Amino acid sequence: MSATLADGTVFAHRYRVVRLLAVGAMGSVYEAVHLETNRRRALKVMHAYLFQSEEMRSRFKREAQITADIESEYIVDVFDAGIDDATGMPFLVMELLRGEELGQRLKRLGRLPPGEVATYLQQTASALDRTHAAAIIHRDLKPENLFVTHRDDGTPRMKILDFGVAKLLAEGGTAAGLTRSLGTPIYMAPEQFRVDTKLTSAVDIYALGLIAYTLLVGTPYWSPEALSAGDVIAFALVVVHGPKEPPVQRAMAHRVVLPPGFDAWFAKVAAVDPAARFRTASEAAQALSEVLGLAAASSGPVPHPSAPSWSLASAPTPALATPAPGTTAPGMPAPGMPAPVLMTPAMTRPGCLAPGMRRPGCRRPGCRRPG
Repeated sequence: MSATLADGTVFAHRYRVVRLLAVGAMGSVYEAVHLETNRRRALKVMHAYLFQSEEMRSRFKREAQITADIESEYIVDVFDAGIDDATGMPFLVMELLRGEELGQRLKRLGRLPPGEVATYLQQTASALDRTHAAAIIHRDLKPENLFVTHRDDGTPRMKILDFGVAKLLAEGGTAAGLTRSLGTPIYMAPEQFRVDTKLTSAVDIYALGLIAYTLLVGTPYWSPEALSAGDVIAFALVVVHGPKEPPVQRAMAHRVVLPPGFDAWFAKVAAVDPAARFRTASEAAQALSEVLGLAAASSGPVPHPSAPSWSLASAPTPALATPAPGTTAPGMPAPGMPAPVLMTPAMTRPGCLAPGMRRPGCRRPGCRRPG
């Protein structure tokens, strides 16, 4: 059963519940006030059944603060952890973040602009590099475990949630328990489905690649397989062999055009062999920025909307090949449908009339007067 605490409840003898913030598969998150300091925190109360054994409860107390020694502004700070005596429920006390989970943002907007995606992944990768260097693997990266907050100057800042918890569930839970707690594992690497396989930081790098596709397209790469599989075992039998359909082609079904270099990038980041993937998370994130035409993307502010981006527009289709009568060329829209066109950085220069043209009096470098 999900933890349900009434407003005003004193939990673990030291936190007064203010209000419920969210309910998830692992438990509930509340805004709470520490009674001694009057500081507002986020109280995450988790299902007791996920930590039934005494060994799991003891390990939870140790590993809930697994990133305590890792200094990164992109990892959520954990101030307290333990098992509540009255309810037996494990809990975490974290900094209270203002913003939204990346999964919620995706649901609200449908898909995200490439510049925004690049920034979020660069920041996430920066934190992962530090944890990986300390031999810490997240194991359950997904949009719901990435939180978008903001600095005082308004620029975005990612926060990675739930380090250590996924490891405990993977090592101590049953297959059924994992399915209930983690849902359909569409961001898990192939090796995570194999028994007696030593996991490395490559599983997080794989997840980063799958997240990139989700944010850019608006739906996970493995959605069709997850819907048709019916259960985790059937789904795993597909995933262990790696992606078969090129992501650029798959994205076309959602009327999204990805840059041509995305296929090669995705093939590397989601390779079945962990050793064939990018060596570090930051290397993968930087390579993606280059593919998107955003080589200068950093872990700082999201690029201005006028920055180069990939988008959709209706325009005549370039003549790439002539399909047979009555047929449609692979990857192209059906007859009568407007064709999606890949907008290049040169075509999105603000204030210009067309690529290589400018309005009279414009002094923008690289432009020339009409005519």
